Amino acid sequence: MDSARQALDLAREMRQPAYRYYDSSDLVAEAWIAAAASRFGDARCLALAGADFARQHSQPAREVWCLQTAVHFDDPAGAARLGQLADSLGTPRATVAADYARALDSDDARGLDAASNAFESMGDRLAAADAAAQSATSHRRAGRTGNAKTAAARARRLAALCGGATSPALIAAEFAPPFTNREREIVVLVARGLTNKQIAEIESVSVRTVESHIYRASTKAGVNGRAGLRDLIVN
Repeated sequence: MDSARQALDLAREMRQPAYRYYDSSDLVAEAWIAAAASRFGDARCLALAGADFARQHSQPAREVWCLQTAVHFDDPAGAARLGQLADSLGTPRATVAADYARALDSDDARGLDAASNAFESMGDRLAAADAAAQSATSHRRAGRTGNAKTAAARARRLAALCGGATSPALIAAEFAPPFTNREREIVVLVARGLTNKQIAEIESVSVRTVESHIYRASTKAGVNGRAGLRDLIVN
């Protein structure tokens, strides 16, 4: 993560003013750095800011890329816009990204499986890994344990082909309890040792809401409070 930050800062220092046309790329890079630091809300906002920049500057292909990045961070808010872009562009990337967003929005595990297969056939193994990981989480929430294990194994295989890459979705796929996306994010932050107040600030919710999520996550996992949730990741 530090190396990524240094590389981005260096690129900005060396960039010519005319290259500001490509600020959406910087915002996507910032989004992934934020996600690596478990700043999930910031990651989503940065990806969507990149999409807004691309749209304002008539860069539809880059807008697709930015909106797809938001989906990797469990934000399918751009699904309708991706559908419009898929219709206007007609490119494989736009079409698969739109299908991916719709599947995540409807918690459609099999749709996420299909998106994973499509991304892999395009050569985008990291996107395929994330879609498979999100499918595993969705299958688990629906009680389809066998399907969840199969999807998680596929996600691990694809991540290994990407040099052992990791992401919020890939981490979530390894959680046995059927957490919601917000519960999973809070468990990750608990494991990092953040206080409830710090988590509330990152997630833009109240401390009471954080406490409620921790209680529900603990109950689902069958563990005792923060310490038990921390062990889910540490171990």
